[in-house]
Order: sequence, then structure tokens, then C-alpha cells
Amino acid sequence: MKNVVLAAGEPELFGDFREELERHRDVRVLFCAAAKEFFDLIKNKEVAVVAVAQQLGDTDGLSFVKSLVARYPQVACVMVSGYSAEKFHDQTEGLGVLMQLPLAPGAQDAAKLLELLESIEVLMTM
Repeated sequence: MKNVVLAAGEPELFGDFREELERHRDVRVLFCAAAKEFFDLIKNKEVAVVAVAQQLGDTDGLSFVKSLVARYPQVACVMVSGYSAEKFHDQTEGLGVLMQLPLAPGAQDAAKLLELLESIEVLMTM
């Protein structure tokens, strides 16, 4: 079972994205409204990936990702961003962000994320 955490100050941001993830039996979707909540959660649960909104309840998304990478570099993350692909790359370079999500992530974005995770799992077993 893969634990996928949605980290956002506003849970409705991930509506269709979340629904698509929940359709898969091997995925458990968890929600955290704040960075502190996430860091409490990860102490007791293995997390496959975190989808990070631009804003959480207690910090902005980029600051959260920097903190996540410093503390748990093995946890994959994807980020919501309205930046151009080039500016997004500049902002997140070196952080290991797997992909940029649009401002309103949808079902197709969730499907793409699951495909990416599956590809990574295959590579890790080679």
C-alpha cells in the first residue's frame, strides 16, 4: 500500500486529483493541512510521495519542500505551481521534485504521478 500525502491549506484544491488516486486499491490518500501535521504523521507512517500545494496552513509550499528534503530526502514530492516550466525548474532545482502540478490538479495528473511512481519502483528493483 502506497501512502500518498496531500499537503495543502485548502483540501478542495486536490478534488479530482484525490478522487483518481483513491480509485486505486494500492493507494491510501492522507491529508495534511500544515507542515507540522505532516512531520508528525511521517514519524509513524511510511510515505511514498507528497503532493504539495503552493500554500499550507503554516508555510508556503517551496519552504515546506526544502524542509522535507532536508529531513526526509527519501520521500518523493510533486508540487503545485503556476510558474512556467523554466521558472519552476529554477525554483526547485536540486530539491528532487518529481513533477510540477498545475494550479488545479486533475485526474490525468494523478494518473501521470502513479505511472511515474510505478516506473521508479521498477527501476529500484532492477
